[in-house]
Amino acid sequence: MTPAERAAVVPKASEDWFNQQLLVLAKEAQVAYALVWQTYYDSASSGRYFNYYIPYPGHPDAPSFARFYADRATCFLRDACAR
Repeated sequence: MTPAERAAVVPKASEDWFNQQLLVLAKEAQVAYALVWQTYYDSASSGRYFNYYIPYPGHPDAPSFARFYADRATCFLRDACAR
């Protein structure tokens, strides 16, 4: 299944959750670690569950996650960004 096909079965993004919810909370609480998870059930075409940790390319939340990733307050393992 292509990213576009996967994106067609998930709901449209309703808000900038990564930046308006997770990032704000993490900054206020000085969180050192956060794990996100999403599960969708595709009853329309495949009858399968889709699980992922971050939005994949083509997902409606991908631009929001890209802004979250780019924020100076976030640090990801592959970036080696100890500050």
